[in-house]
Amino acid sequence: MECLDSALQQRLERVARPLVAAYGGGVTLHVLASDHACAYAWPGGDVFVTRRLTEILDDDNELAAAVAHELGHLMSDPSKPSAAAATLAPAADDAEERQADARGAELLERAALPAAAMTRMLETVAHRGGLAPAERRAVAERAAARRGVR
Repeated sequence: MECLDSALQQRLERVARPLVAAYGGGVTLHVLASDHACAYAWPGGDVFVTRRLTEILDDDNELAAAVAHELGHLMSDPSKPSAAAATLAPAADDAEERQADARGAELLERAALPAAAMTRMLETVAHRGGLAPAERRAVAERAAARRGVR
């Protein structure tokens, strides 16, 4: 299901380059040919972003935030896939997702990228991601919680 669009792959790699360096390397990025707006991480450093997510996150910093969020999962437990990867559906563990948001925002700052991009990314996914109502509400609540974080 790997995406054959080299332009999307190149964009993802360019946008994520400072994050991968700040993370310490060992990350392989993949664009998946899917119309579902989703990203997930797999043990060993594989980060998957769907074509649809790259389309709705047309701001490079927001796309970087999506990658940072997934790296945040790996920072918490590198032996465990992100919840979305484990179920191939949006994650249900809100505490785990909020922790990945926070760690991802820290990683954005270490990579000299704006941590506020995490909030903007969540807002964009909530509004344009085609999520089910409960998922949209959960992502919007995470964005609202991030607005209060400096």
